[in-house]
Amino acid sequence: MENRFRFFKFVLTVMFVCFSVTAFSLDGFIPQWTVGQTWHVKAHYRNIHSKAKKWLEPITWNFKVRGEKVINGELCYVLQIVPDQIRHMKTLGILFLSKKDLHAVKVIDIFQVDGKAKSQERIIGGSHISPLLRNDSMVPYDLPLFPLSAPASVDNTGASFGGENAVKIDGVNFLEDTSQTCLSDGKGFVVILRSSNGKGNMEQKWNPDFPWAVSMTSSAMEYQFEK
Repeated sequence: MENRFRFFKFVLTVMFVCFSVTAFSLDGFIPQWTVGQTWHVKAHYRNIHSKAKKWLEPITWNFKVRGEKVINGELCYVLQIVPDQIRHMKTLGILFLSKKDLHAVKVIDIFQVDGKAKSQERIIGGSHISPLLRNDSMVPYDLPLFPLSAPASVDNTGASFGGENAVKIDGVNFLEDTSQTCLSDGKGFVVILRSSNGKGNMEQKWNPDFPWAVSMTSSAMEYQFEK
């Protein structure tokens, strides 16, 4: 009888631990990175110039956590995003993301104009922390605000908030209304990002086992995570 009691006590303990780990992984989620870590994303872009061919040839983007750097007093990861066709595209992104919660502190976009590489630097307003939107860049670096959490209620409306995307470009501050909605899908999170820039909604799916969104869909682009 005593052995049977101990057995059931052991089973209940294991069930409690497993439940606790699962609950933790699906609530308050922030991707965990290490310096030197790499992953890949294959992106498809809608062809706005042709009705016959709806999608352009896919582009594989290579992500690498290059190191750490202090920006405006904040210790950040330095994330570099480069396409396979870098010699032809001359397009890449460099993100400085807070080690604390991956909110954007600084963004450098490098792009091609008349065959030459140009750069644009954005300093993200510290008092207006919001989702990071790529705006007109081809580089797929849109990021929600972390941590991601399941809604407290069970009415499936999700956890939402609104804010302003504040950036400084060439010394001029720009504000843009943004919003983020987060739902749990059992395996991770479905995040909807909205912006007042008229480009429509963006849906991302995040899984705690991956360092980046496993997929993203918008009216202009979609991508899939590749290890």
